Amino acid sequence: MASVGGVVRAAHAAALVLALIVGAACTDALGSGATRTALVIVPEFGELAPFAANADQLRLVVTRVISATVVKDTTVAIDPVTGEATVVLQLTLESATEEYTLLLQAIRSGDNAVLFEGTQTVTVSVGAVTEPVSLPVTYTGPTGASITVQPGDTAVAPGASFPFTAVVYDAGGAVVGVPVTYGLVTPADSLILRVLKYTGQATAQSGPTGTVRVVARSADGLTDTARVSVGAVPLAIDVAPGFETIGPAATFALTATLLDGNGAAIGPATATWVSRTPGVATVDASGLVTGVAAGTAVIVGTSGSFADSMLVRVAAAGSVPASAIADAEAYRAPQVGDTVIVDVRANMFFTNSELLGSYNAELRWNPAVLRYVDVQAGNFGAPTINDTQTGTGLFRFSAANANGVAGSVVVARVRFVADAAGSGDPQLTITELSAALSFTNLLSGVVVTNGSVTVRP
Repeated sequence: MASVGGVVRAAHAAALVLALIVGAACTDALGSGATRTALVIVPEFGELAPFAANADQLRLVVTRVISATVVKDTTVAIDPVTGEATVVLQLTLESATEEYTLLLQAIRSGDNAVLFEGTQTVTVSVGAVTEPVSLPVTYTGPTGASITVQPGDTAVAPGASFPFTAVVYDAGGAVVGVPVTYGLVTPADSLILRVLKYTGQATAQSGPTGTVRVVARSADGLTDTARVSVGAVPLAIDVAPGFETIGPAATFALTATLLDGNGAAIGPATATWVSRTPGVATVDASGLVTGVAAGTAVIVGTSGSFADSMLVRVAAAGSVPASAIADAEAYRAPQVGDTVIVDVRANMFFTNSELLGSYNAELRWNPAVLRYVDVQAGNFGAPTINDTQTGTGLFRFSAANANGVAGSVVVARVRFVADAAGSGDPQLTITELSAALSFTNLLSGVVVTNGSVTVRP
């Protein structure tokens, strides 16, 4: 028989190196004299190499091919500083040459997800000189349906430092633990902004200024980008919130932010405020809005030569304000290529404690401007959707919840892509709305507000 010793070393680099040192310590089967040989297995990550740092454990399973016997199954920690792990193997050869199957897994211990995996069959011959063996490694961890990086767009002064954060979601909108890395769409832009690959920490350089694009990539192939303007010049302001619903005598505060030419935030703006319909809602010099009577009012904030508007609905007692608002803005102005998310809401604050139990609705839009992507559930429950006519700018949806939901209820979150300049203006129609528990028909109290979506070239 022959004794086989081996060491497995793993690193957070482009390859994990597995070295088997084979030695004949017993001579009754292999002849006299001890021999040693080294067999090196190099797992190949390829483009997945940057994601290897998300694993903190290494598992190795060694199986003797001829008998299909597992002779080693061990898991060790990967050093968080050096990115290395070591496994010492002690095997027994039953002949001078044998085949073994190696299974290598890189694991994230927080949720025991196997992020990467590779297998390879190797031949071990005592005393033979062997070339390194390539072991292809693939991503086997969680997968998502979409990824969002924040901040989406921003403007900073030279020398400023801030973090990017990317989140991967599944088709239902739940967060999925997919590894993510960060970088620049154009590597040469590192002269303007540097972004750390693993943490997303960004630092604006003190030399050249301009606008760069940052990209977040997930291990399963999803990407999202953001614009960063370094040393930007303000060209507009943004008033937030862009839409609000309140009752008479209720209040909320507005803020104004300076924007650059790409729509990225630069910093706070000092604005003067005016209500175009003070009989419905008023606004004071600090931006505090107060509801007066049922209806809608446009509030305008002005800073220098820049101005922006928001819409406030003041609801009457017993009413059910419903809305189709894009990205929380009553007046949304995306650029061609941007994603537009329309939240369809039913506000139950004014219905004498009634809970939303069921609804039936349809949404229309201009399909030449907005291209339908998908719809996700809000905080009410997954809607039943008839999406056979989305190419013509129409889909119908409905849902029921026996327990009911109170407050401001997002019944559907509809995602579009702005394909062309023009007016997309989603239009919501509700044909049935009933309360849970009491089964009260609430349709007569429904008041719909539709947001404006105007796509810029």
